[in-house]
Amino acid sequence: MAVKKKKQEEENTDEWLVTYADAVTLILCFFILMFSVSKPQEDDFKKVADAFTAAGLMQEQEQDSMSTLTEEIEIMIEANALESVMSVEQDDDGITLELASGAFYHSGSAKFKAEAVPILQEVALILQDFDYDAYEINIEGHTDDVPIRSNVYPSNWELSAGRAANIVRFFIADGLTPELLSAVGHADTKPKVPNLDEMGNPIEQNRELNRRVAIRVERVD
Repeated sequence: MAVKKKKQEEENTDEWLVTYADAVTLILCFFILMFSVSKPQEDDFKKVADAFTAAGLMQEQEQDSMSTLTEEIEIMIEANALESVMSVEQDDDGITLELASGAFYHSGSAKFKAEAVPILQEVALILQDFDYDAYEINIEGHTDDVPIRSNVYPSNWELSAGRAANIVRFFIADGLTPELLSAVGHADTKPKVPNLDEMGNPIEQNRELNRRVAIRVERVD
């Protein structure tokens, strides 16, 4: 009886090996499953990471192109001593070239002054050389708050829109792609500075600043 009891104890002692082996097998299967599932996820993550890298490089290239365009316009402004009537600013999305209306248009008209035409031709030439496939060029006309009423321009809306549209037509005639151009008139709704002081008196210097056309070269997402 003692021998039989000892054999049973030995058999019972070895039973944990079966349970241990089953547990190891389950753990091995779990890790195999995790590996098979995680592999595609790693590939997907790499694709996403590569896409972000490519987007970052593209954005850097676009910023470099925009900086080059800004520098070329600044050189043109300085070469023609136009600092008082033209300015250019760059931001994250593009650049804005502003033209003082008094220097480019006849008073109360959308017709260009003769001396403004060569300057606009230089601007058009610079834009033609610029790789702007992923950009759009928006021309915005602005006026001051002094009302206008004539047979051609019943209000500042028509005047501001007409001035912007004439630049678009000029650029198209000089070879720019029409599909990338647009024109809009804002009249006096978006002044850079107040037209009137706190007492309601006109500020002529400010009105002059508000009479402008903005050429906006902007990146398209």
